[in-house]
Amino acid sequence: MMVAATAYDVLKHYRFFTLHDVGLILIGFIAAFVSGLVAVKALLKFVSKKNYIPFAYYRIVFGIVIIILWLSGWISWE
Repeated sequence: MMVAATAYDVLKHYRFFTLHDVGLILIGFIAAFVSGLVAVKALLKFVSKKNYIPFAYYRIVFGIVIIILWLSGWISWE
């Protein structure tokens, strides 16, 4: 998906890109791909050794905090 979106953006705005920009886009794409692989591998390793209970508690506490902030006026949905 990222390749298609990047290719579309490059084709749409090709006259604004230089050879230097293409190199930077390529480096950014490779860095994002590698960091994504590392993150997925780490998450799969974590999930295989542990369960989702800490994540569930985190989401419940986070949801309660968001509701409290919303009710107190710190967060506005408008």
